[in-house]
Amino acid sequence: MTESSTIKEKLTKLRKERARRFLKNLIFIALIATVFAVGFIWLEMKSVFFFVFLALSPTMISILWDKKPGRFASKTVAAFNITGMFPYIVAIASSGSPDSVALATIYDPKTWGLVYGFAIFGWSVILLIPKITLIFLEIRSKFMIRKMETFQKELLDEWGEEIRR
Repeated sequence: MTESSTIKEKLTKLRKERARRFLKNLIFIALIATVFAVGFIWLEMKSVFFFVFLALSPTMISILWDKKPGRFASKTVAAFNITGMFPYIVAIASSGSPDSVALATIYDPKTWGLVYGFAIFGWSVILLIPKITLIFLEIRSKFMIRKMETFQKELLDEWGEEIRR
């Protein structure tokens, strides 16, 4: 019974730790969103904030989802997501009326196709690159095995069967 109680205690501790990390990440995202919201509202650019918030939602989700040390998945999704947002941010920032341009950008479906498409591409990089690498390494190792077997056969032909022992 002691073993099961320690396992339960460990599971409870692990769940509490995960909940604490999730809450910490959620507070971090809320803090960043609040700072941006206050800044944009102060500058009377509510539509710009709304666009940035909606466009960065894949990044925020990846921050909440990614629990591995280094958070490389979150960083990858954020990089691709910001890359998809970049042309629209430049257009909004360089316009004379950023709020109206942001509002027009929000209502354009092509915007969301591009922004979320880049985020999806970031996720596909995360999910596919390890599989592609595994296939490459498997093909490479099979090639090396064939090469070593050929070399072994040449040695046997040259030195005879007595070196096999």
